Amino acid sequence: MTAATGASLVAYFVKNQKEISLKIGRFRERIAEERKKFEDIQSGYRANRYDARERNLMVDGQLKRFLADLDEA
Repeated sequence: MTAATGASLVAYFVKNQKEISLKIGRFRERIAEERKKFEDIQSGYRANRYDARERNLMVDGQLKRFLADLDEA
């Protein structure tokens, strides 16, 4: 069963290699953008501009937007 799954994944990758490569590039760009936003939130927390509750709400919202964007892509 594991071998069949592996073969299926390889076949899918070979068949859709160009599309997968394009998506990986876009995903990496989105991750870099979100990492910068997250670091801004963290630096605000460390500088006492936000308390833990506010930081957690912002990070939760950021995560939800990020996942929604990935689902749309």
